[in-house]
Amino acid sequence: MLSKRQSRILSLLEESKRYLTAEEIAQSTGVSKRTVHSELKSMEEDLNSIEKILIRKRGIGIAIENKKNLESKTFELNSDKSRLQVIMENLLFGEKIISYNRLSELLFVSKSSISKELEKVQKILGGIDLKSSAKGSYLNGDESQLREAYIRFNHWLFTQCTSNNTYSEWLGKLEEYYSENVVAACKDVLISYLKNNWDFVSEVYVQSLLSSLIVQTYRMYCGEFVKCKPSGIESEEAVNRILNEVSDRLNIDFNEIEKEYFAGKLISFRFEPAASKAIEQQLVHQIVLDMCSVLKLTINNDCGIKAMLENHMFSMLYRLRNHQKIENPFVDQIKEEYGVVFQTIWIVLQKYESLLGVQFNDEEIAYLTIYFQTFIEENRTIKKLLVVCQLGVATSELIIRKLINYLPATTKVERVSKQQFERMKDLEQYSLILTTITLDRAKHNTIKVSPYLTKNELQMIREVLDENESSHQNVQKGISNRYGGIFNQEIDCVKKEWTSKVEIIEAASNVLFKEGFVSEKFKDGILIRENLGGTDLPIGIAIPHGKPQDVYKTTILPVTLKRKIKWDEFYVDIVFFICICEEDRMKTKKIIQNIYSIMEDKELLRRIRNCKSMEEFFITFEKEGDLL
Repeated sequence: MLSKRQSRILSLLEESKRYLTAEEIAQSTGVSKRTVHSELKSMEEDLNSIEKILIRKRGIGIAIENKKNLESKTFELNSDKSRLQVIMENLLFGEKIISYNRLSELLFVSKSSISKELEKVQKILGGIDLKSSAKGSYLNGDESQLREAYIRFNHWLFTQCTSNNTYSEWLGKLEEYYSENVVAACKDVLISYLKNNWDFVSEVYVQSLLSSLIVQTYRMYCGEFVKCKPSGIESEEAVNRILNEVSDRLNIDFNEIEKEYFAGKLISFRFEPAASKAIEQQLVHQIVLDMCSVLKLTINNDCGIKAMLENHMFSMLYRLRNHQKIENPFVDQIKEEYGVVFQTIWIVLQKYESLLGVQFNDEEIAYLTIYFQTFIEENRTIKKLLVVCQLGVATSELIIRKLINYLPATTKVERVSKQQFERMKDLEQYSLILTTITLDRAKHNTIKVSPYLTKNELQMIREVLDENESSHQNVQKGISNRYGGIFNQEIDCVKKEWTSKVEIIEAASNVLFKEGFVSEKFKDGILIRENLGGTDLPIGIAIPHGKPQDVYKTTILPVTLKRKIKWDEFYVDIVFFICICEEDRMKTKKIIQNIYSIMEDKELLRRIRNCKSMEEFFITFEKEGDLL
């Protein structure tokens, strides 16, 4: 903890544009040079513990090396809470309105820094309207919207937990804000009821329902009640049982609208089935079939996962229509690990947003991805791969290792020599035959590969196995045209000087519109998509995409930047604008797969980043053998 005197010295150093001597600091603070030296020594031990912030030069004085890091370090020394937490505490549990001056005092930062922190806070709290006036900043919304902000804050607290027993730590944090009695009563009543009435409920849903009940009870204690009930909700036995017990323990009455509000939460978190009209059931059924078709999946009507998926979607639609955002703690991992399925589902669903009257977000798409990826994994059949190689044990072993490491665990790889292959009779048992040499008895499912298996060849092999393609001719064509037929060669967007996400989206969308690839609405669709969840990835690439109905001709516009810009969470310098029209919807998965195959090739990405023109960009792919 910094003393007032030390804070004063830091302020002098921060305001100064030059080195200050100990004597100058002593005169300004009214203490001796000896005291200044003593305080500086103590401050250096604290501030310079990780990286240099204070720097001395003999005979010149002392100055701050990194003012940005100073802000972070001084706040760390003066508080065990993050700036974001302090701001949210004041907005949600404090005076509800807080001035920049007050925040500056609390956080030890400039007013410009506070603006950036407020932007982060608004994002954490679910995009609720954060107003600013002469008096200060405050949250603006009706009671339902404000409660969602509290629920998002609770989830954020959970993400900050670091102990092995995360759930207990989280409950302890909640008690600091909602009181021990409220948290204990809601937890005990809810868990007791769950044990006796629901056999299997997702832990995420339980946590979400508990968080919602705590917030609802707390807000009622504060004299704040919801004014209108959610659509299509009637109180059920579960609602009365749970809320009556909470009422008895806390001496608080839930009116009918509050009961209906809680009933809506039971539906949102799948404790109760969502009511649906016949036309909506038909539409959900069609959506499932459509996604399966694009993802190249076959799901029978009697398949259990199909029923679970449709039930999930009814609850999902209820949440989206009532602006209730469910938390998915694994959304980032899902987007990264199963990116192809995730992006494919999102593009397919764009068609149905207007019909359903909803806007899908990252969290909901991630849950759908889990369902489809589970089905994919459960239905993978064991495929046998035969490698014919005549280049020695070491080379053939390298090929085998590459295949085993790259392909799914359900793929079995066998190796034979040319002589052994010529004597084999039962070749139909193999899904694919790979050879490094010319074979006299080449079959339709035989592919000739290089002795060292390139990344592009591995990708192609995986695609063939996944899609059960058998035509050697088509396979080879797929390699040569994988990118060339997709990337837009008419628009040069290499090494641009664009400096913000919005500028890039507007510029790229405008040029795509002028060239006749998309409609004027395409840009708006991308911006809406970005507000619901960023399309940037940790590798420095963004893959924005609009609605298929706003695309006239399928294309992918590659954009490279001279310098990286902050997209959403990450800094990017490569952007692939994905434009897929309605006619080409069945190609969506294939197109996304090709983009991800590029992103997995670090060497190719390095060369793309070094390209100085569109001509160089395409020459890069020609060298890979992907275009010609």
